[in-house]
Amino acid sequence: MKKVFMLLMIASLFIAMPLYAETEKEKALNIGKEKILKPGHVEKKIIRILGDNDWLDTGFVLKPKDRVVIKATGEVFFSNGTGDSGVDPDGYIRDHYASDYSGDNAHCGDPIEIKHCGHAALIGKDAQGTFLLGKEKTISGKKGKFYIGINDCSFKEEYYNTGEFSVIISVFRGK
Repeated sequence: MKKVFMLLMIASLFIAMPLYAETEKEKALNIGKEKILKPGHVEKKIIRILGDNDWLDTGFVLKPKDRVVIKATGEVFFSNGTGDSGVDPDGYIRDHYASDYSGDNAHCGDPIEIKHCGHAALIGKDAQGTFLLGKEKTISGKKGKFYIGINDCSFKEEYYNTGEFSVIISVFRGK
């Protein structure tokens, strides 16, 4: 009986052990490297971006065949963080921003100042330029390091921002 018990104990140790463990040397070599996924794989991250952050590196390096799905929630308050300036990831309607917040609007220019991109909206950036993300967006054809940001120019200055967006990023690697 003791022999059977010992064999079971030894077998359970082997079952619990990982088949491969990264060595200290391999860990040191991988520090600071971006993770590039193989084609057909999916990686998902949840990233919190504060309202007073301009650009935040997501850690993804995109290739043109990758498909990226964005889902964002939360609220950012622009114009000194006042309660009436709270916006969701789609931002404040561009047509009303200049008249409703003239001091904030005249202070500086947003990274994206086109009609369909609201002030303080969630935006993205890669090697090719900046683009609107908003509450929900699927993008492809992008390449390089992928950043997310807030469509504003004054984060910690006279017209500072508060609040945050929570962003779920799913990257589907193209084949």
